[in-house]
Amino acid sequence: MVKYIAHRQNKLTALDKLKNSFFGLELDIRSSSKNVILDHDPFKKGLDFFKNLNLLKKFFLLIDVKSSGISVKICKSLKRKNIKFLLLNLGHPELIEMINRGFAKNLFLRFSLYEKLDLSNKKLNQIKWVWVDFFESYKISSKEYSYLKKYKKKICLTSPDLVGLKEDSIRKYIKYLNNNKIKVDMVCVKQKNVKVWKKLYKY
Repeated sequence: MVKYIAHRQNKLTALDKLKNSFFGLELDIRSSSKNVILDHDPFKKGLDFFKNLNLLKKFFLLIDVKSSGISVKICKSLKRKNIKFLLLNLGHPELIEMINRGFAKNLFLRFSLYEKLDLSNKKLNQIKWVWVDFFESYKISSKEYSYLKKYKKKICLTSPDLVGLKEDSIRKYIKYLNNNKIKVDMVCVKQKNVKVWKKLYKY
């Protein structure tokens, strides 16, 4: 059964309420001076990530890494706390470094209208999760889906509302997925729209 991830929960508010509807949280982290903070945009003050780890232990975390060079520290800290997580949006050099350090199971590959993957690459193929981003009117095709499943990848889709589209676009996307028997493992969606997915997506 598909798991739902609550998009951009950087304020860490109402987490008990979220637990009833969501399997996990999507967070944005970045470096700020000597700290790692929770915030999507640069030059802003956010919550200290490490000081709030105990609040996050009940969730699966999808972490969008906005600054380079902090991934190893993040992974080690989360593993010490026994928190389950995946890292997203690492630059290619850092992605390869993390694979070499043995963190492949905690990483995402990106796939979208603008980013394709060569999964015959043995290094990249160590990563089991693929983040399929929604841009413009892009929909993962049946051919692309079959390609990812050929290499036994787990898939997380982003809901159209993450790029500002309305409920009608979500419904059309879900209908397309159902009609083409595209079964994914996770969907990242805004809190207010998770009910639409749960009602209409048959997987």
